[in-house]
Amino acid sequence: MLKNGEAAWFAAHPTMPKLRKGSPADDLTDDGGPLAGLRELVLLRYAKGKAPKDAPVADEHPGLRDGFEPPEELVARAGLKEAYSFDSKVVGSIPGAGQEVRPGRFVVVTVEREKQQDPPTGSDGGSVPIPPLPDDDDDDVNTPGWLCPTRFC
Repeated sequence: MLKNGEAAWFAAHPTMPKLRKGSPADDLTDDGGPLAGLRELVLLRYAKGKAPKDAPVADEHPGLRDGFEPPEELVARAGLKEAYSFDSKVVGSIPGAGQEVRPGRFVVVTVEREKQQDPPTGSDGGSVPIPPLPDDDDDDVNTPGWLCPTRFC
């Protein structure tokens, strides 16, 4: 059974909207996002060839295999690895942009991890030195009686 927000989304979108490639996956289901109202029906999966080696293969819910979902929808996402939105950028979707969307179906957003920035390096290629901390003479903070009533601070 669809929730009101989900039913409204499917009524307004008989075909899959185009998702902007490279946009953060976090924003898709937010208010005003292209998949707003579908939070529970959006599955994030790494695009083929974009998954980290340690990414788990998605655990498809056994109940979904029992006739609640057409087999072609299961096959379309078979073998894709599970992704998380906090470090992911949109690559595409299943169904693809412009394809018909069956009300109640899972929308699979294929993603890749954001490129991590390399740490800054010095002009010689080495790491940037960390400046020493100023001597502020607070060595006695963990001494009993000074902000610490016991010797176990």
